[in-house]
Amino acid sequence: MKILVTGRAGSGKTTLAAELASRDLAAYDGDTYPNLAYWRNLATGQNLAKNFPVDYSVEKYGWYWDPAVMGRLLSSAADVILCGSADNMADFYPAFDKRFILNVEPWEQLHRLQNREHGYAKDDPELQRKIVEEQAQLVANASQIGATLLNAQLPIDALADKIIEQLHA
Repeated sequence: MKILVTGRAGSGKTTLAAELASRDLAAYDGDTYPNLAYWRNLATGQNLAKNFPVDYSVEKYGWYWDPAVMGRLLSSAADVILCGSADNMADFYPAFDKRFILNVEPWEQLHRLQNREHGYAKDDPELQRKIVEEQAQLVANASQIGATLLNAQLPIDALADKIIEQLHA
């Protein structure tokens, strides 16, 4: 079973991936899986690796998944859970048996973004606003992409339990 758990920044993907991996599952954070995700210059197509662009703007750069790396990841085990989000993730929807969206209230997502340990969107109110808008759009389109909404405000162990139930459902 191949499962994608997605949501925009601050929805809980990294925390969920860590919890699932701690239970000895093949669960991965799409942002940290080796060579999967990278910054892409949208004008030139240049792969900037994980080097955050110093002149970052959503109009200039995107966060992309590499198709070859994704193929290797998905073939690495019978059951794979990928917790992640990328600008080109729709290209990969057919590769997943089940898709889930972590649904988080806007106020909670903003709180998470403002209090996160790493820097992406931490100190950028405009980017935070855009992320919350994109999250609302992703949630609104859940049925169109065949995704099930999961309450991302549940305790992490309960949220992980819900994903594990789906592995054999």
